[in-house]
Amino acid sequence: MITDIEFCGNHKLKQTVDEFTKTDSFPQSLLICAEQGLGRNLFARLAARDYLADINGLSLRHVHPDCIEVRGSGNSGAIPVDAIRAVTYEVNKASVMTDMKRVVIIEDAANLNQSSSAALLKTLEQPPNGVVFLITVSSPKDLLETIQSRCMLANIVAPSVQEATEYVTGVHGYEDKKAVLAYSKLFRGRIGYILTALESDDMKQQIAIAADIAKAYYIDDELMMCSALDRVQNRKDLSEILELFVFCLAENHKDDKTIRAINQTEKMKNMLSKNLSLKLFSTVFVKQLIGRQI
Repeated sequence: MITDIEFCGNHKLKQTVDEFTKTDSFPQSLLICAEQGLGRNLFARLAARDYLADINGLSLRHVHPDCIEVRGSGNSGAIPVDAIRAVTYEVNKASVMTDMKRVVIIEDAANLNQSSSAALLKTLEQPPNGVVFLITVSSPKDLLETIQSRCMLANIVAPSVQEATEYVTGVHGYEDKKAVLAYSKLFRGRIGYILTALESDDMKQQIAIAADIAKAYYIDDELMMCSALDRVQNRKDLSEILELFVFCLAENHKDDKTIRAINQTEKMKNMLSKNLSLKLFSTVFVKQLIGRQI
């Protein structure tokens, strides 16, 4: 069974997976949906462990021979069709350690392209006996409707701020409860983000920049916002800071101005893939947010 120490909150979902295991009624395809930072890929590995009766936790260490993991590769993170074809070949082999049971974990399936989606759909239409597919996404909309229709949906929800704070201090042993609580509030219970913020000095710096951008936005200070953005070193950092900026906006504000900024930031993030200099992007970003408010 997936314990409260292994995974925070989501008691009903953990009980459901436990019932699947105990009654040997695991669905052949489980679509595990959760926003970034809520542990969707961890949950998939925990479910795989239980299905395979993996008492040694090999699935959690990515070394179980009957647990096949598929994830994106390269700069784009795309999952190529060859990866899905290789899975189809593997799952038709006999299991190694378990009696006719195998698991395929497809991480972040939004990275499937048209060809790999079609190949996966074909496999899901005629899955081999004993094979369970655990597919993780941030939203069901990330997948073709025809794939969605062949999966049982499992939604992971964010734990409360209190649950997250108690989990991080109790299970992970962080003693600075003030910092843990602050990050739990900022990230609204997303354990992955909270732990990264506690462990990474780089992320702490990014949070500081994002907070300065948010402050400048609310006082309509274009110069202050530009100055904060000038501290960003590269495109990857900028993408992460924009995501943190959205968290900072949503933490204390729920008004129309906040909603406009969040929507505009999501649109602007798509421009990062274009061949724009960071300076030009920052200028356009500030004008889009503050320029239209003045």
